Amino acid sequence: MSEAAAAVPRPPPSRREPGDSRREPGRLRRIAGAWFHAGAAGAWGLLALSLVLHLLAWPPGPLPWLVLAADAPFLWLLFRDPTRWKRWVFLYSLLYYGAGFWWLSEITWIQVFLAALFMTPIYLAAGALIRWLVRRRAPWLLVVPTVLVFEELVRTVYMGGMPLPMRSLALTASETLTASTAYLGAYGLSFLAAMGGAAVARLPFHLRRRAWRRLLVDTVAVVLVGGILSALGAARISDRTPRIVSSAPRVLAAVQGAIPQSTKHSPDPDARNRMFQGHLDLSTAAIEDTLAAGEEVVAVLWPETMVPWDFLDADLAARFPEAWENEVRILQNVQACVPPTSRTPRFLLGAIYQFRRGEERHLDPRAYGAHDSLFLVDPVQVPAPDGPYPQPPPPGQRPAWEIARHDKHVLVPGGEYTPLGELLPPLRWARNLVSVVPELDPGPEAQEPLLLVDGPDGGIRAGTVLCFELLSPAPCRARRAAGADVLLNPSNYGWFGETAFRAQIRAVARLRAAETAATVVVAGNTGPTLFYDPLGRPYGRFRPFPDEEAAEPLESNANTFRRGFAVAPLLVDPEPTPYVRWGDLPWYGLGLLVLGFGLFAPRSRDAPVTWGGYPSTCSEPRAKSFDSPQGV
Repeated sequence: MSEAAAAVPRPPPSRREPGDSRREPGRLRRIAGAWFHAGAAGAWGLLALSLVLHLLAWPPGPLPWLVLAADAPFLWLLFRDPTRWKRWVFLYSLLYYGAGFWWLSEITWIQVFLAALFMTPIYLAAGALIRWLVRRRAPWLLVVPTVLVFEELVRTVYMGGMPLPMRSLALTASETLTASTAYLGAYGLSFLAAMGGAAVARLPFHLRRRAWRRLLVDTVAVVLVGGILSALGAARISDRTPRIVSSAPRVLAAVQGAIPQSTKHSPDPDARNRMFQGHLDLSTAAIEDTLAAGEEVVAVLWPETMVPWDFLDADLAARFPEAWENEVRILQNVQACVPPTSRTPRFLLGAIYQFRRGEERHLDPRAYGAHDSLFLVDPVQVPAPDGPYPQPPPPGQRPAWEIARHDKHVLVPGGEYTPLGELLPPLRWARNLVSVVPELDPGPEAQEPLLLVDGPDGGIRAGTVLCFELLSPAPCRARRAAGADVLLNPSNYGWFGETAFRAQIRAVARLRAAETAATVVVAGNTGPTLFYDPLGRPYGRFRPFPDEEAAEPLESNANTFRRGFAVAPLLVDPEPTPYVRWGDLPWYGLGLLVLGFGLFAPRSRDAPVTWGGYPSTCSEPRAKSFDSPQGV
């Protein structure tokens, strides 16, 4: 080309004149163009590969170790196109969260979409942070797992106790890895899984360039981290197993009524009476069965809100005498269900607690504030039906039979409360269309443990994490730090049918037990109902009722939607774990270290992007036009 020809300026881009019929593509067409064009087949293949890997790894998937490679497709999508990566990551996060929350479709499919859509900004932020740190040449095998651990940390807070799916759930298949969470929590397993994904993502570069040394470094790094965690877990199992103290023959009974959601939320009084009577029958059977085995039930745990009538605070009890009388009659029936040959145990009853906020006044008690609560009740203190009728206690005091009450603190957004509902009332109207649960108020964050078993050494104390609170590590650590030896999880997981959620919640219970060194007791309406010891190992057996069948292991799926009860002694580890003491501080320190790589090693905007030491496709200039093909 001659110098004269080279000097000819390019014509300016054509502009649409008035009256020109040609139209530029709209925003929706441009977005769709990022997903459907000649070069998009490879990206769609990565999306499909990611879903397959995660579904095979997440409980109850048959190949849990695939979680060590499951993040690689996300990283390939993140770096394969510099101009459209945000649209692909947005679609990836929708599918990722949609697959993880698919059990919500048992309620309504719209909740799956809304939950996934609600959390897509987290993955977009994680992708942007990884790209930013990679441009500044931060260590690849440190950046990726650290950022993805914070993706889970933020997700836990953002969703208010509903962080599933978690990478760590798959690795509970290993007993030693589960026990290692006593040091760094479940996020330690998430770090290992994400580190494996980062190493697998670089594997094609290593093989194509024959970089055997880097391949060896990646392999050794992942194996070393996994080996350290396994060694820590094995040492903890060996050290703590002899120190775990059993409360036998004093045991706790957890009942499972298997009440269908249609019956539980039915306005029919007969349905409510049948539901209540069914739990009374199960309590009687559990106490009698335990007596026959030469043991003593010290407490009976009912699932969440299985008392189908509300309890009231003292002020509302005086204003609504019929509701107060109903509460007394309920507890008199609980007292009567204990066999006369048995010592009366304490009962842990799940019910909605109505209370008055400030000076508000309503004609309907349900218009007042509401907590999702667990009541520790001593039936011995309830007046007999033929005795004098008790009057409501003075304002600010509890009835004599109510030893303590725990209120759910971490609520599920969209299910138990409406985010921004006070500012935008139509949001509450929309929430009520998809949820029959009343708008709840959060309870206090700090709650004193409940005394379940007396003893010269202080007895056994229990903290409660109601329903989805079990999914958040923070309240479980807080209850253990406050002195709880046992974590009780009264729950109603009947919404989700026989889905993968059953296996996932069992994995979560294992993690919380091992993280805190506290026995976790789950009392699920339709299951699971189970015990995990302070090392995350299941124990005890489930007794179907009224069937005369043999008892099933507590982790068996055969217990789902069956009436019965689980009875087992409470196991206590007197020493809390390091994770209870220092919490997530090590992760925040690691996050600051990784962020420092980006802040103190600035690069120019046009600096080449290296992907763990290799040039990335982000370094290659690409056209940004609507119809330009996309390379791999």
